[in-house]
Amino acid sequence: MDSTIDSTTAGRRIWDVVVVGAGVAGATAAIGIARGGASVLLVDRKEFARDKVCGACLNRDAVAGLKALGVLEPIMRAGALPLSHYDLRSGSRRVTLPLPGGLSISRSAMDAVLVEQAIEAGCEFLSGVTLRLDDDSALPTDAQQEYRQLSDPAGNVTLRGRIVVMATGLASDHLIPQSQMQVAAKPDSRVGFGMSTADFPSDYCEGTIYMAVAKDGYVGASRTEHGQLNIAAAIDRQALRGRTSAEVCGAILQEAGFPVSQRMLAGTWRGTTTLTRRRQNVACERLFVVGDAAGYIEPFTGEGMAWAIRGGRAVAPLVVAAAKQWDAAYIDRWGDLTEDLVITQQYWCHAFARTLRYPKLVRGLLKVVTVVPSLGRFVVRQINRERQHDVFNHWPGNGAGTRNR
Repeated sequence: MDSTIDSTTAGRRIWDVVVVGAGVAGATAAIGIARGGASVLLVDRKEFARDKVCGACLNRDAVAGLKALGVLEPIMRAGALPLSHYDLRSGSRRVTLPLPGGLSISRSAMDAVLVEQAIEAGCEFLSGVTLRLDDDSALPTDAQQEYRQLSDPAGNVTLRGRIVVMATGLASDHLIPQSQMQVAAKPDSRVGFGMSTADFPSDYCEGTIYMAVAKDGYVGASRTEHGQLNIAAAIDRQALRGRTSAEVCGAILQEAGFPVSQRMLAGTWRGTTTLTRRRQNVACERLFVVGDAAGYIEPFTGEGMAWAIRGGRAVAPLVVAAAKQWDAAYIDRWGDLTEDLVITQQYWCHAFARTLRYPKLVRGLLKVVTVVPSLGRFVVRQINRERQHDVFNHWPGNGAGTRNR
């Protein structure tokens, strides 16, 4: 995905909104903000197309959000595959549960589609630039209440926005230096790893999320477009002492009875920082934080992208209004919306993630679910259900939009 603007040109104006991070949350927010009539610059530190550590799964709520945004059809055209089942195994125990309504698609394909839709909606796109939010003291005194400023580490790029949306993912603590915006990570938080491969046993079929649980963490796998198998894991940090991520993930899969070939795990692995974390505040003067940068809990059936889509959709109308006329009340408003739309929705996921840390308990529960399948279906429904909220009732423009340069 090529940039639509260069950094020198982008730095000559004050944008209504600068969105930093073109992942799911950032691109979703940019689409809605541009459709609301604001001038938007969407920036990402990577050149597109690029991949990310992700389970590559969208649950029912995420799919509903994409449909409401009007971008589901192009994502389907990019090769998204329907999901229908969840195969959970630990030791010798296994259970297969229905998981209808979801999709699997690689992040390289999905994020590229969302950026294309953002450009179509009227955004300018700048890639290959890492931006850090400047301290207020870096602004001229007469401008400190009018816009925020961002710059790259080398000081070669300076951008200004009346509103800044930071959607910079998990490892973004250093990009938002304001003291009231600091992040606290759980001391026992796991780290994420992921890779994609075209060389894997035929046992891994389209339409199913495969999940292996062991004492060192859990590994998920699902088929994506172009015959690929996406593998993503949450691993205890101490399990990596003296072992590679491929070795740990392979051992977890084998312990759960999943087939593993040497070539299946021989690709390039990507890692994340600690997964479970919470930001002290998600907004301050002319700044909104959305997506994983706002807070995160280990997901396992597509909730991560659902949270990102919900956050991106919710922040857009607020940002449009704030760009027209800033009001400090928007700070608390975004904090409340994040709590209602994302944080409270993470409780079931957090409870399930804690349970997965005890494989003996998981195996006991799988035994119970084998006898009482309705219990397993109930848990999956809580995580996979489509959620509604009146914040989206006045969503600005669900159509494809038109590009205004």
